Amino acid sequence: MKKRKNLPQKNSTKSIIFIVIAFLTGTLTGLLILNLLPPEKRNSSLILRESGYEFINPLIDFDNVDFIKTKEAKDLEKQLSTYIKEQMEKEASVVDNVSLYYRDLNTGIWVGINEKEGYALASLTKVPVMIAHYKIAEKNPNHLKQEFTYTVDPNLYVSNNPLRIDDNREGENTLKEGETYTLDEFINQLIVYSDNTVLPFLLLDETYVTYLDKVFSDLGLPNPYMTDDENLITVKEYSAFFRVLYNSTYLNKEMSSKALELLSRVSFDDGLAKGLPKDIVLANKFGARKYTTEKGNIEQLHDCGIIYHPRKPYLLCIMTRGSRTTVQTRIISDLSSIVYSIVDKN
Repeated sequence: MKKRKNLPQKNSTKSIIFIVIAFLTGTLTGLLILNLLPPEKRNSSLILRESGYEFINPLIDFDNVDFIKTKEAKDLEKQLSTYIKEQMEKEASVVDNVSLYYRDLNTGIWVGINEKEGYALASLTKVPVMIAHYKIAEKNPNHLKQEFTYTVDPNLYVSNNPLRIDDNREGENTLKEGETYTLDEFINQLIVYSDNTVLPFLLLDETYVTYLDKVFSDLGLPNPYMTDDENLITVKEYSAFFRVLYNSTYLNKEMSSKALELLSRVSFDDGLAKGLPKDIVLANKFGARKYTTEKGNIEQLHDCGIIYHPRKPYLLCIMTRGSRTTVQTRIISDLSSIVYSIVDKN
């Protein structure tokens, strides 16, 4: 019987070497091209994942840090920048800062203007408070059914209160002292009417505070209840709360839908809402903060939310700092109108 001849190894070895060289050449070429590109042409990402699991690593949020801008995005950025610059010059005596973050929720393309400026969140913190309680409710379906007798804390607005909230009483108070309400009803009151008086029922339990802190840490954000820094979160950073709700990546689908439906009932007709057609659904939260510094009275006014354009839903977050709320409100409304007009035309 003939012995089988061994196959030659020379050609096989050459092939492997060629493949390795080709792979390394391609990789190095790609890296070289990427580094030669200007910053606006590069594409990098920020990935946030939820910790605390042994076998899985759940995705919370994925964001393009840089991207190749489309013509629509460039036009939008140009018009918004021009308007903000004009208003900052015209209203220089009463407007100190205006920051904006826009994101197309279909494509992920975003536009930021002064998006690295930090602000005090004020009532915007009520959104993560809601998210924390809905997160608890995912594990404990009876959580939101807990009942409490409603009373107004007489020390709620003192300067050393750990909640650090103002006596601005945004919206109307429909709750009656001495009557019983569920946590779910308190959350509705907190979001729809921005009622500060229900915060003690939603924050002063240690378990609730722990969950709230985890919401901030999971999204890679500082917890404003744990620091004395007034201006610590940017428009782009805050938008993460709305992104994870829209994509249902932090809460489950039921709770994400519940949260956005509640936000769509917010009773604030100025700001973003005023710049939109009446039939367009808006899920948003506004925040106002007034305080005095050595430079005088400071007013921060913000409005952030999701605009459900029938073809192109988008996220818009605008934060302002100045000393005249009426002017800041008008600027937010004008910017909302400019964005909607451009999105609707394309």
